[in-house]
Amino acid sequence: MQYVMPLSLDDYKKINSAAHAAGLISILDNKLGDIGASNEAGIYWAAQAGFDALTFSPFAGNIEETTGFAHDKNLGIIVLTLMSNPEAKYFMRDNAIGGKKGYEWIAHEIGRCGSDGAVVGATNKDTDAIAQIRKAIGQEKVILIPGVGAQGGDLKSTHSAFGRNILVNVGRAVLYAKNPGTAAKEYNEMLNGLVTYPRPTGLACESGIKPSRGRGYVVSP
Repeated sequence: MQYVMPLSLDDYKKINSAAHAAGLISILDNKLGDIGASNEAGIYWAAQAGFDALTFSPFAGNIEETTGFAHDKNLGIIVLTLMSNPEAKYFMRDNAIGGKKGYEWIAHEIGRCGSDGAVVGATNKDTDAIAQIRKAIGQEKVILIPGVGAQGGDLKSTHSAFGRNILVNVGRAVLYAKNPGTAAKEYNEMLNGLVTYPRPTGLACESGIKPSRGRGYVVSP
């Protein structure tokens, strides 16, 4: 989101229309996280711009309310659960909420509230934690995986713990490549090469995230 802030509402609409015409979904990675009225306003404009889903920061605690706002606008909501930056451990690993680690509490709330997925960074090597998140949110939810590329995330040792319904995001490694199209294709082929089971054809979510006609792995700048 921070890389495209100067764009207008019409610009976003054109980009999202082109993405949909190509059979893709478009996720607004704005990490929304505020009081209810502010979240509702942000979701309204995400819908107006033509996005299919958005990411959400859970630290205000209002996951259930915001999930309702998003679903009322036919948008999916994907909640930050175990992020890729090292400092995330202070809130998501080391902090306890109701006897659960931060990421465990968030994951259980995703399942309880009917949110559409979790954000779990590719730099996380703890397969037990990843498996706990998958179990808590359910097999039908999406796990959005950033951190591949510039942040050094590598899914070769952990991809099986994430389960089948995943989206892998590659940002700066594509955005700043000499040939972004070639870089995106290379990452797509590399990530799809990790899959040994039949690839899903779209997002098996309970909300309005529109199905993609692409493969289970989606790589986007």
